[in-house]
Amino acid sequence: LLPKAKHDNPTRAASWIVSAVTGTVMSLAGVYALYHLTKSGAIFSPAAFAAVVQSDPVFSHLLCVFFVGHCVADLVLGHFFYKEFIDPLSGYIHHCVYASALLYYGMYRGYSFCFAVFAIDEVPTVMLALGSIHTPFRTDLPFGIIWLLTRILFHIYAVVMVTLTVGGGPAVFSVLALG
Repeated sequence: LLPKAKHDNPTRAASWIVSAVTGTVMSLAGVYALYHLTKSGAIFSPAAFAAVVQSDPVFSHLLCVFFVGHCVADLVLGHFFYKEFIDPLSGYIHHCVYASALLYYGMYRGYSFCFAVFAIDEVPTVMLALGSIHTPFRTDLPFGIIWLLTRILFHIYAVVMVTLTVGGGPAVFSVLALG
């Protein structure tokens, strides 16, 4: 719980603001998706999970639209205010592929709830962003534990459930969420 950051770059800190806001919204949406799965008995039932995915809840559509907006806003703001912190692969290419996958699988094909399930993966992003914005908030051990629980263990569960219920196409969110 002690501060560990060794930099004091205001531009770098500012580059994390969009990620902190988006990560918070995504994390809360991920918690809601888990609540929705639990309430419907779909946590360990592929058939119930499939029913929830097929119901295509409105909140998950809104989440897709929100995240596409994040991808565009991050690239536009980054281009003008923190260009040196946007990597071509993890920035421009990743954001464009993610937005395209959301529009196709999430909105067009009706698998937006699959995306919402992976939203919980953003909890470590919020922790990382807060530590990058204000270095005393940097906590390595809690970050590592939360990263392991969400980005590895929960991620494996979500990939299995999505693949069992709707096939491999929407599992593309799983690969993109790790980026």
